[in-house]
Amino acid sequence: MVKKSEREAFFNENKLPDGLTSFYAAYNSETGSYHFNSMRDYFLDVLDKVRKGEQITDDDTDFSLVPVAVSLETVEGYNSSTVYVTKVQPYLTRPTMTQLATDRAVVSFIYTTQEID
Repeated sequence: MVKKSEREAFFNENKLPDGLTSFYAAYNSETGSYHFNSMRDYFLDVLDKVRKGEQITDDDTDFSLVPVAVSLETVEGYNSSTVYVTKVQPYLTRPTMTQLATDRAVVSFIYTTQEID
């Protein structure tokens, strides 16, 4: 998922998801959904604009959900492993199409709070 205004530049410049204007999530065929878990910086940026009294525009909220081919690299650690996205390109291997029922789409924002003494 990438900001609509930055979609062309994202692919032309071979960018990687940055958690602010672009995000990656694998499709879950069991639930028929995507789980974007790295949007914290994006929401903090929007919240900062609201607190400063700036107007939230369509550019801040319009995103494109684009099918992509992703190259991943797994780095093994002592007790865990980390998976890094190393390349993202439009999925061109075969035709893809999605019918998104926006009138039935559900967008859930799940968050927690933390108090530090």
